[in-house]
Amino acid sequence: MKYSAYQDSAREYNSRASEGLGADLTMIEPVITFLDSNGARLFESERPARVETLARFGAEDSDAKVSFYSREPLPPVAVGDLLEVRFDGTLKFRGSVSELRTDSLRFPLVVRAARRPTRLYQSEIRKEYTDASPTEILSDVLTLVLGETPSYSGAPASTRTIDRLDFRGTPLFYAVDLLARLAGNWLWWIDWEGELHFIPPESAPEHVWYYESERMALHPWLVDKPIKNRFVLFGGVSGGEEFTKFFEDAASADRYGPVEERLYARPITTDLVYTYLRDAVLEESPEPANYRAVDRFDGDLAASFGERFELRANPLRELDEDNVYRIAAEELVWTPGSFLARYHLAAGLESASRYTRYIDHDPEGTFFVAARLGSFQLDFSALDSEAHLD
Repeated sequence: MKYSAYQDSAREYNSRASEGLGADLTMIEPVITFLDSNGARLFESERPARVETLARFGAEDSDAKVSFYSREPLPPVAVGDLLEVRFDGTLKFRGSVSELRTDSLRFPLVVRAARRPTRLYQSEIRKEYTDASPTEILSDVLTLVLGETPSYSGAPASTRTIDRLDFRGTPLFYAVDLLARLAGNWLWWIDWEGELHFIPPESAPEHVWYYESERMALHPWLVDKPIKNRFVLFGGVSGGEEFTKFFEDAASADRYGPVEERLYARPITTDLVYTYLRDAVLEESPEPANYRAVDRFDGDLAASFGERFELRANPLRELDEDNVYRIAAEELVWTPGSFLARYHLAAGLESASRYTRYIDHDPEGTFFVAARLGSFQLDFSALDSEAHLD
């Protein structure tokens, strides 16, 4: 959205908030804190000109942009320093400075920062698991991570048993997302404190929101873009052959037309684990997605990306029978005198920007199977025999 459009949206947002039950959002103030790479506090600013944050769930990047007034007497900032943004004491961003724009005297004008989980938690998993649950495997996988590691409690525990799962250089978040599918479309995300949440979708939502037009506005739309209904799964190597399966949702293909997708889950080599993944994919992908956004006018910033809320007195009941929604991204835009809080909602059981974000490509390389089966060699033994080759 362009800046002028955001200004108009923020003005309307704050106008609606002041008309009825909403809080006075012009009273919400940001605090910008800079820390060095070791976490030592450098300085704090309460006088930015503009603050924008976009925090996403799963292991996607989150971004912040802070603009300062010209010649603001701020100490120097370096790329790689840490930036924290709080609104009324609530942490809404933590990441590393990625871009600096300064004036001729090197005073900061614009500071951009990002949280990039795939850079922060870098590791490949190489281990075979047998007769273990997805949560047991996840707990052990995190012990294999080199460097900084997300914290994970291991609770709640999954009751499913994985008979065999063979990781041969699988990236960390691919492994986490695959385990979420195998557990039964469990939900996962990493919060600002570095805690990995891994929970069943039927667990109670973290928040309850009460819909009133003075407090919030809902923006729903239904699209068919993410529909996939015919799948070819390429697994690992089993019995000297590539483990390959085809499955489909015939009803979806008849209604929307066939839409194919190739899935790569190299750690899978057994029918039981394949069945878990197949059922998880067919639970979500064959139907249109309900994309939505919610604007809040009451200044309640307790909810965060990845979390869910039950929306009571929901005018969109026909879109979600249980009225439970998941926050895919939290977008905040602040300028002196205006504030916009927009929550982008996930489609169903997604844990990333699209349901097959991780398994729609082969993270272990094009030659995964060939490297394990060996290269093909022509059998020349028949050339020395009297047998005809035709």
